Amino acid sequence: MPELFMNWGFWYAVGIAIVLVAATLLIVILLAARGIAREAGRALAALQAIEGNTRAIWNLAGALEGLEKVRDLGGAVEAQAAHLVGALHGEAGAPKVER
Repeated sequence: MPELFMNWGFWYAVGIAIVLVAATLLIVILLAARGIAREAGRALAALQAIEGNTRAIWNLAGALEGLEKVRDLGGAVEAQAAHLVGALHGEAGAPKVER
């Protein structure tokens, strides 16, 4: 009979050790998951900052179109100014300005 209790005590201790190891592993996994979640939050904040800083790059096509319109308008203004200068100086092909 004493051997039965001795074996029971041994296996009880083994069971407790297994439960403690499993609990320790679960706690370590939980802490690692929390650390990963914290770092993921920091990475997301960094990505949002990068997106805000590079948003202008993606709008370069729109800026280029705007600059082309300004260039075309500048050319039209230059042509009108040349026409007016020619008219004021009485050059051929320019309409005469009556005073």
